[in-house]
Amino acid sequence: MTSEANVIKPSHIAAARLKMAIAEREGKTVPSWIRELAQRDLAQPGVPVDQDHGGTGQPADLEKAQTHLPQEHEREDDAEGARIAPGRPGDSGHAEDAPQAAYRHGLRLQGQGDAKGARIAYQDAIDSGDPEYAPLAASNLGHMLKGQGDMEGARTAYQRAIGSEDAETAAVAAINLGYLLLGQGEVEGARAAYQRAIDSGHPELAAMATNNLGHMLEGLGDMEDARIAYQRAIDSGRLDAAAVAANNLGHLLHVQGDTAGARIAYQRAIDSGHPEYAPLAASNLGHMLEGLADTEGARIAYQRAIDSGHPEYAPLAAFALEDLLRGQGDDEGARIVHQSAIRSTRTELAATDASTP
Repeated sequence: MTSEANVIKPSHIAAARLKMAIAEREGKTVPSWIRELAQRDLAQPGVPVDQDHGGTGQPADLEKAQTHLPQEHEREDDAEGARIAPGRPGDSGHAEDAPQAAYRHGLRLQGQGDAKGARIAYQDAIDSGDPEYAPLAASNLGHMLKGQGDMEGARTAYQRAIGSEDAETAAVAAINLGYLLLGQGEVEGARAAYQRAIDSGHPELAAMATNNLGHMLEGLGDMEDARIAYQRAIDSGRLDAAAVAANNLGHLLHVQGDTAGARIAYQRAIDSGHPEYAPLAASNLGHMLEGLADTEGARIAYQRAIDSGHPEYAPLAAFALEDLLRGQGDDEGARIVHQSAIRSTRTELAATDASTP
């Protein structure tokens, strides 16, 4: 999908190059998407790149106007304190404890990078037939196998969880299966999986599945049904689903030329106060208004994104606002915004470095 709101601008490439320069000077690391962006030709910025969100499995373009899709979920118990003695989980002699112990053992091994051991432990929990821990283990096994590229194994595991009586875990697995099938081009299978999650009636997961269905329909060119799905997710009142769906609806309406409707949708996401989608929507609204020559409205929207302090959207909005101010001849204002972007970039790099093992 292309629109003025989600095309990389020269200022974004400049921002990425600045991040790279600061990182190299200070011995920091940057995500792969920033490195890729920094290598682009300023004269031909091109289309968005995918950001690497490190393990969340959430693909998104640079400005994420339409594709920030919370498509995968994991339902996990807190494994803290799940001390499993050497040997097979559940050797305590208490049969009722074995499924839980196997499941938690799988979590622990997966967290330690022992995929083979985790698979065995999860399978033990699945084979137990426990109404709670068998579907949980199946769902997590599916998620792990998908990450390893074993799509057939993941599909089988997800189907096992979906067929359980645990409504929440079944809905999680259905959403994950839908995303997997969509990635393999099985549109009808993905639609059925998303609908399964919607029919679960789980307040949050049904709303997320509705948003995902809308995103899929938009990709298929069915804009009217996509709009309806996004609106249903918004009307659910669930914070995450409503905020991302409002953002997605804003993009869809912008592409269709309904800038008034897009503005309302973006504002809905902004007003949600969501830490991720509110600053994203503010940045997207700024880009749209700038394209409409509403420079004052664009300035306010960009500033809203900057004030959020979001590690990605704040500096990008700052560089976009810098471009806008320079175009208006406000060099001093542009200089101040530029310095703000540099400070934000350094803060982001420091946080990234601190979280790197």
